[in-house]
Amino acid sequence: MPHGEGDPAQDDGCDRVIVCPDDEARNLRGDDIQQRVGWAAGTSSSSESGAERKVVGDPSFRDHSYRTFIGDATTGQALYMQNEGYDVAHLSFLNAGQWHGRGVIRWPFGDGYAKPQPLRLCYPNVQLRDGVAHFLGVGDIVEPVDAWREAKKKITGRDWDYVFRRLFYSRSQPLTQQANDPFGSWLELANRDETAGATRNCDLWVDP
Repeated sequence: MPHGEGDPAQDDGCDRVIVCPDDEARNLRGDDIQQRVGWAAGTSSSSESGAERKVVGDPSFRDHSYRTFIGDATTGQALYMQNEGYDVAHLSFLNAGQWHGRGVIRWPFGDGYAKPQPLRLCYPNVQLRDGVAHFLGVGDIVEPVDAWREAKKKITGRDWDYVFRRLFYSRSQPLTQQANDPFGSWLELANRDETAGATRNCDLWVDP
């Protein structure tokens, strides 16, 4: 359930969603991930296991791009996600020691704005359990509401300001199955556009 507005001393401004037991996971350092996944887009060799990371298409890889890496210590499976622009993130799934391209996750679409646009989700909580990925993320886009953008410009003097107002959850089909669009529809858990407020994801727990 989303975290409500409780005692201010306890309220850190975050939303929490309970969707998996805390599997005992290995804490991978940045250099560990680099060895297992590789830096370049496309297909790259892993010096440690001989496995190859495979993605669909040719997503760009820059010094400033959003990436997610999650592992399931019980099954030895892992999921790598690489954001590309504001529309999708590319997926690569490790199963039985081999990487498999799994298409993309498509961000929800804000068609109710004066300028309709994809709602890129960033800084997510992701759980991988028995080959199924659970994704909880918050929209990270430039202020989409004209009234709020004009009001903030009077204070900041800027024409833009990134906002975190809409919280979404989705889960994938089993990633052991071949798919180019494995995630289902988005469930919107919170929306603060009306009040120019903010919300953030903090925790994700998937019931066994």
